[in-house]
Amino acid sequence: DAWRYVTSDRAVRGPDGYVTLLGRDADTLDVGQAAYGTAVVERVVSALDGVTEVAVVAISEDDEVAAYVSCDRSSTDPDALAGRVRARVAREISPAVRPNRVIIVPELPKTHSGKVMRRLLADVVSGRGYGDTSALRNPEVVGEIETVTRRQE
Repeated sequence: DAWRYVTSDRAVRGPDGYVTLLGRDADTLDVGQAAYGTAVVERVVSALDGVTEVAVVAISEDDEVAAYVSCDRSSTDPDALAGRVRARVAREISPAVRPNRVIIVPELPKTHSGKVMRRLLADVVSGRGYGDTSALRNPEVVGEIETVTRRQE
């Protein structure tokens, strides 16, 4: 009966009473009977040596997940890095949310305010047209991302 302020963020309250934000409600991966926050998966992947940035998106309605990963120059073997990403997510979160595809990209598409444009990544990996890129500060990277994504199919 109390008044609530709806932020569209997902959070959990721990036994200690602290609230942990899991990410935006819209930024979830619905896999099987569970929903996982993309921020949780991204935090696990970004802790790997060599990973500089990561964005996780749903590929389709078929419970498939893609992880777009940019890495530093010391990470020269993309197959080994992809294997490490999959293994870590399966071990630390759940095998159900292990990325079906790990796509190594030079950088992630970002708006002028620095937010990663996940919608665009989801469109590229799902084979949909991605439309207007004028809100990006680095629109040139979209063509590179699309090329890398298609090459890894």
